Amino acid sequence: MGPLEAQRHGFGPVQWYFAAGIGVQLIAVHPGTRLVCAVTGSTDQEDRDALFEILEEHLVGPARIGALPRDLEAERRLQAEIAALEVPHPKPVPPLPALAHRLSGRVIALEANPLGWNTLVLTFAAGSDAAHVSWNDSEPADVGLDGVPRLTAQAERTLQSTWQGWWDDDALVLDHDTLSQYRRYRLRLTVRGDEVTVSSHESANGVDQEFRGRIALQ
Repeated sequence: MGPLEAQRHGFGPVQWYFAAGIGVQLIAVHPGTRLVCAVTGSTDQEDRDALFEILEEHLVGPARIGALPRDLEAERRLQAEIAALEVPHPKPVPPLPALAHRLSGRVIALEANPLGWNTLVLTFAAGSDAAHVSWNDSEPADVGLDGVPRLTAQAERTLQSTWQGWWDDDALVLDHDTLSQYRRYRLRLTVRGDEVTVSSHESANGVDQEFRGRIALQ
C-alpha cells in the first residue's frame, strides 16, 4: 500500500492510497475528502484508471465543496439500474453462420495453452439460444448465445463459472467467467481451413496470449 500520485492519471495534485488485489479488486482512500471506495468485482487493469477518473469527477470534486444534498430522483434511477442488471434480458439470436455448422460436434485438438485444454468441442443447434462447450472430454456446459451468460452445473459454488458467446464477423467469441476465482477469459476463435487460432485475453492480470489448434478429421 502506498500513495498514488493522481497526476499519473491526469488529475490535479491529489494523492490516493489504495490496496490492490487480483482482478483489480481494491480499497481506495482519499484522505483529503475522507472518501473510501471498495471494489470487489473482477475487471480489467485499464478499467482501474477509468474508475479513479469517475471517482475524481463525480465524488472527490463535489466533496470538496461540502456534503451533497440528498437526490431522491438520482437514488430512484440508481435502484432501477441495479434492478435491471439483476434480471437477464435475452436478445434475439441471429441465424447460425456457416462456420457454426463446420465446427459443430467436431473435436479441435489444441497445442499447449494457458487454459490447459487439450481438446475443445462446440455444439450448435439451429434455433437454440444456447450452444454447448466441452474441453478435455468434460461434461458439456451451456453457452448463452442470447446475451445471457449460462451458469455451469457444479454443486460446489466455488467451481461454478459462466459461459456466453456470440459471432463477430468470421470469428466466434466466448466469454468464460470463473466467478469466485476472479478470472475472466475472452476467447476469439478464427478458422482457416482446418486450422483454428484462439486469441485469449485474461482480465485479472491483463494477459493476452494466442495458441492454435486443428479440427480433427471425422
